[in-house]
Amino acid sequence: MFEKELEAEAGIKYPLCIDGARSRPPEDIGGIDGYESFLEVIKNKNHPDRKEYLNWAKKDTGGKMYDPEYFDLIEVNKALAKIK
Repeated sequence: MFEKELEAEAGIKYPLCIDGARSRPPEDIGGIDGYESFLEVIKNKNHPDRKEYLNWAKKDTGGKMYDPEYFDLIEVNKALAKIK
């Protein structure tokens, strides 16, 4: 979410993320409703589709287990630094 525009500071490379929270939804999740359904399934350890959903999401996270609470500011800024 974009909150506000700040004045650029000399010596800082932009774009730059200064704060954040939670992981982004996996690609092709089906919008807000699809993401909410996905979260309900992966939260329920007894849901018959849980393993399938988590394995599907791994394809979008470079093989890592999907964690909706995950956020890494350094990782985000490394990705932003690759933008030309």
